[in-house]
Formats: sequence, C-alpha cells, structure tokens
Amino acid sequence: MPIINIKHNGVLNNAADEIFFRQIVSATAEHLHKPAEHVHVFENKVNGYLNGSSQPSAFIEIRMIEALETFTAKALSNSLGEILYRYLGIEKLRINIAYIQTEKINAWRFLCEEAVSV
Repeated sequence: MPIINIKHNGVLNNAADEIFFRQIVSATAEHLHKPAEHVHVFENKVNGYLNGSSQPSAFIEIRMIEALETFTAKALSNSLGEILYRYLGIEKLRINIAYIQTEKINAWRFLCEEAVSV
C-alpha cells in the first residue's frame, strides 16, 4: 500500500485537481503493479525554497514496504515528474523524490463500518 505525499509551491488549478490525482494514482499503480485503490496520495501546498530560489519546486515522499528496483524507481520518477510539470509547471530539476522503505506494519482500513486488516 504505497503512500505518496507531495509537497509543492506550484499552482494547481481546482478544475484539474481530480485529473491530477487520478494520473498520480494511475502511474504509481502501473509502475508498482499495485491496484489503484491501494495507492494513497496526499498533496500539500507549502512555501518552498530550493537551490536559492522560490521558483516552483516539489518534494515527493513515497513510503512502501517493498524495496524498489532502480529501473522501477527511475521510471516512476520520470512519470511523476511529467505529471507535476503538466499540472503544476514544476521542472523536473526542481523535484526531489524520496523512496522510503518502511518496516512491515499492521495496517487497517475501514470497509463498511468495520476495520479490516490489510
């Protein structure tokens, strides 16, 4: 169950919100071979300063239990970079991505008012 936290200082058009999220989820699910409903995405507008400039930039944190192979991380990074450029106007050189492998955790989510282990 990958969790993606996107922090950026770009401008996301409200009309494009849903499409932006769908494309992030779709790209992640495709590259990681996970069902889209298991991908969690959070987007936060923040004040940011990168390389001496307040030009649009982003920090993406991807947390998951499995380790990623280098070619998978590179392909996913390129896809996410293209999506952020298309919707937020952030150049790839101003995007930092951290892949964080977490220890196996006991995770729960609610299905029909009852918690179910995932």
